[in-house]
Amino acid sequence: MSDNWYVVLLDRAGNEEREIVHSAIKEHANGWWHRHENTWIVGGLTSAKWRDVVKEAMFSGPSSVLVLALPREEAKRYWSYYGPKSKERCKWLHDNIK
Repeated sequence: MSDNWYVVLLDRAGNEEREIVHSAIKEHANGWWHRHENTWIVGGLTSAKWRDVVKEAMFSGPSSVLVLALPREEAKRYWSYYGPKSKERCKWLHDNIK
């Protein structure tokens, strides 16, 4: 797994565009989590390279992408989740984003 984790946020994407972005992320990621429609946590690459990977998969139009770096492993990472099947949906987070 990766030491570097990023949050990729996609805005105003349609279903087809989202699926193409999802495929590109799966192809390039060293680990990924995707439980929210337009949000991924991805490992590997850099924020600029993730932006470029997603940008290449996007259609022209109103869509945009924002990539945020999570603190490195040495720093404490905090996260919280609420929703149904939280244990199942958050297993990957528990295992990787500590």
